[in-house]
Amino acid sequence: MIKEKAYAKLNLDLHVGKLRNDGFHELRSTMIPINLYDTLTFRLNDKNVVLSNLEIKDNIIYKTILLFQNTFDIKENVKVKVKKKIPIGSGLGGGSADAAATLRGLNRLYNTNKTLKELELLANQLGSDVAFCLYNLAASVSGRGEIINHINDFECYKIHLFLLPTSLSTKKVYQSLTNPKENFNNYEQNLKRYKRHDFIDFIDKSENTLLTPALKISKEFRNIYQELNQIYSKILMTGSGSSLFWVEFKPKRATNRPKLVINRVKK
Repeated sequence: MIKEKAYAKLNLDLHVGKLRNDGFHELRSTMIPINLYDTLTFRLNDKNVVLSNLEIKDNIIYKTILLFQNTFDIKENVKVKVKKKIPIGSGLGGGSADAAATLRGLNRLYNTNKTLKELELLANQLGSDVAFCLYNLAASVSGRGEIINHINDFECYKIHLFLLPTSLSTKKVYQSLTNPKENFNNYEQNLKRYKRHDFIDFIDKSENTLLTPALKISKEFRNIYQELNQIYSKILMTGSGSSLFWVEFKPKRATNRPKLVINRVKK
């Protein structure tokens, strides 16, 4: 049996530009993995099967299996068991993380011995965040999310993650976007702050272009965001939502392995 952890991601800073000719938005984002993960186990089987403790619509794990088997001409089938902890529709990249973990797990199960760089070619066929999730390292990403440049670890004291009782549709959030970035100058300036370890100022200047459309399409999300924003110094949204987070700094206790505090917000 092979086991893989599929780690969630946070977009610390997300700038979304105009729609490209291929139907994707050009974007820039500073991303980190966090210690919240799904667990996937892999065994050889007489047919391809994916079992999960939660229903997975439009199952990206099954798509990943077929892509891997077809690409490398593998005839043996696999059973994948998924224990999901990353909420669906939360902006934490659970589907992308599962796809990346499936690529790594199948690579080990079938002894195909591909490097992560080689697996990127498959990752980019599956989704914009899958390549990032292959590595589980801090990165500045660009393009539609498939261009990965690894950077130094993020350092703080704690990350307070707020899991909301409502989910947001990525498609609907993007469809409601009316103010895409004209350029990425502000992002590049903020990335410089990150790289010189000026993390407090970096977070202070961080933003998410998708927050405005997310607030527009969901009253429940908007009410919770406004309530939290009155309590904490700066509430940020990851991805297209709905998860929110607050970064706590105590400079003398900052670490590149900050404690993750998970708060489940009730209706």
